[in-house]
Amino acid sequence: MSITKKEEMKTDKKSLSKLFYFIEDIMTIVVRNNADKSSNKKLNKIFECLGEANIKLKSYFKRVFHYSKHDVKSLIYALAIIDKLILQELIVVNRLNMHSVILTALLLSFKFLEDSPYTNKVYSLILGINLDVLNIFEKEMLEALGYKIFIKEEDFMKYVKY
Repeated sequence: MSITKKEEMKTDKKSLSKLFYFIEDIMTIVVRNNADKSSNKKLNKIFECLGEANIKLKSYFKRVFHYSKHDVKSLIYALAIIDKLILQELIVVNRLNMHSVILTALLLSFKFLEDSPYTNKVYSLILGINLDVLNIFEKEMLEALGYKIFIKEEDFMKYVKY
């Protein structure tokens, strides 16, 4: 399966819900492991501006995928982008920036995988964030990654199998 083709990963609601819980658990572990780490990284300062979100990740994912045309492939690709940020030590994901990092990685994955993505104005409504803030987050994440958000298919498949 090519990750850039229009093939959708077939996922029933029960499997999708399990995936949302699984990702929430992973991110909770990441945040817990980073609880004692402070960071002066530029991305941390930018993405912490909104503070801690008051919505659980699984609920947030349900909302995003309910209102968007995207499939689970976008979510997995977003996780690969986040992992790239972490592995390159560009950010320390914590409770203050977790949702901002996830929503921005989702935006990048939506745009990368879709032939005709929504405008950022529409994405700001779907993702539940101010348009100006979303634009800043997108720009900063892209710049931090050197505009290199491509994930090799074999690397993507590792996330799918996990």
